This record gives sequence, C-alpha cells and structure tokens, in this order.
Amino acid sequence: MTPRRFFLSSLILTMLLAASIVGANVLVDTYGYFRGSSGRRVRMYYNERLEKNLLSRRYVPENFNGLLIGASTSFNIDTARFLPLRIYNLSILAGTITEVKWLVDNYLEVREPRLVIISMYPYMLRERGMKTAYLSESAVLGALGSLDILKRYAIAAWQDLSGEEPYNEFGYHEYEDPPRERSLELIREKAQDPEFPDAELAIDLFAWMEYLELLRELERSGARIIQYLHPIPRPVYEAHRAFFDRFATLVTAALPEGSITVDFNTDAHRDLTEDLENFQDEVHLSGKGSALMGQKLHEVLVEHLNPADFQEPEEEDENE
Repeated sequence: MTPRRFFLSSLILTMLLAASIVGANVLVDTYGYFRGSSGRRVRMYYNERLEKNLLSRRYVPENFNGLLIGASTSFNIDTARFLPLRIYNLSILAGTITEVKWLVDNYLEVREPRLVIISMYPYMLRERGMKTAYLSESAVLGALGSLDILKRYAIAAWQDLSGEEPYNEFGYHEYEDPPRERSLELIREKAQDPEFPDAELAIDLFAWMEYLELLRELERSGARIIQYLHPIPRPVYEAHRAFFDRFATLVTAALPEGSITVDFNTDAHRDLTEDLENFQDEVHLSGKGSALMGQKLHEVLVEHLNPADFQEPEEEDENE
C-alpha cells in the first residue's frame, strides 16, 4: 500500500468511526437534547455543570413548568416532593449568578416558566463569571461524543447495577453529610469570626446588576416568583444578624411586584435553625435539614398557589 493510499484509508476510517460515534450518541440521546424528551425520565450522573447545561435546553423545559434556582444552598432540595407541581431543581453547586442565569436563559429560549422559586443566600451574589467551560455553547458538542459522555455511560451502568441514585430526574442531588463534629466546628468558627460576612459574603456590584437583569427577564416572562431567604444556623445568624437582615431587605425590595418572600430565619422557623443537626456547616443543609426544608417549602406552595394554575393545557384537556 502506498503512503498516499494508507493516508486516505486511515482518514476515511477515522471519519467513519467519528460519524458512527456521533450517530450512536444522537440515537441514544442520553440527555434528551437531539430528539426531544417529553415524558422521559432523565437524570444526572456526575458532572452537574455539563449535564444541567444540556438538560436545561430541552429536557427541563419540555417536562417542567417551574424552577428552583440557587447555588448549593438548595441543591439537595427534592422538588419531587412538590407534585403535582412540576418543578425542576436547577441549582448548582458553588454557583455564581452568571452560571445560574445561564441555565435559566437556556430554559427561557424554549418556554416561559410559570413559577420560579429563588433560594437566596449572599454567596450567589459575591462574584460573577463562569467557573468552568462546561457552561458554554461549545460544551454542548460533548453530547455528540467526548470523554465526559463516555464517563457518564460508565457511571450510569455502575449506578444502574448497584441501585445507587444520588441524583433524580428532578435535578435533586443527595450528598453525604460530613462528620457531626466537623459540622459543629464549622458553625462555631463562622459564628465567632467577626470578619465572616464582609470577607466571604459581600455582594459584588456587577453580580448584583446581573441578578437584577435575571429578575427583569423573569418578570417579562410572566413567571410567579417566590423567594425564600435560606435558613442559617441560629448561632451564625445571631452573631451576624445586622448583615443578614440588611441583605434580606435589599433582595426583597428588588423583587418584581407581586412576588412573595419567605424568611426562614424568623422566630417562626426556629425549629429549623436552632437544631444544628439540620446543617452540614454554616449554611448547607444536612439530609435531615433538607427534608424539613422541603416540607416547609411545600407548605409555602400550598398556602400561596393553586396547583390547577400550573397544569399544562394537554393535562387539562385530558381531564375534561
């Protein structure tokens, strides 16, 4: 075989192999991105930024008319508990407002949400910008074939065999609680650190402006907005109460008219904030705490919403 023929043969085989990989991934369509996903059960497996980037483009808007957004404060709230409301947890670990807005904008490209629940804690507004390249347009090409999607297939096979499901089709992520002693130590450290709020939670001006733009987008979409101020362990809240109260006033005033704010740091919710077993650290909820938080959020939804207002038209037709 001549060098030229060898080169052409290798090139053709490589192109055929690449085409077969792309074709197979489109056929499997593990993210419901290429062929639609209405009615499908699609869950994440390991790379939440990449996977929520892809899922927010078709799977989420085609199957959910409500969103829960925030940083890691709300990542382990199981919105499956809110049925018959179809709410997807679009929160993202250590998420910046830029990343949260990116995912919401993906959704808004397809449809308008009827309800958006905002988990509000200062961390989401302390900086702006993307932390990885997984939240980008180019990352979407990874669904055609990449090491990430191969890793997803491998992890999916293992989890299916073992019966493990750390994620569900509602975007919920169950993660392990740290040792109890460590949680109490972190809470104590932040309560005793006078520099904690200003050093770690001060709002960035440009992040704030980006958040205001997100609120304007949601207002234009006609979405009902329910904001809740994320619960803080009572010792941390009391030590830095002036900071957190100013923050609560600021973010509440920024909401569009008709929005609802629920503050889970008031005396009415001391059962949540005084029991330190509800927290992993100075902010993140433990498994026990997330279950109680989910229950309290469900009570808020029952109080303020009529589930019939959030039915899809086709569901209403079926009931006639």
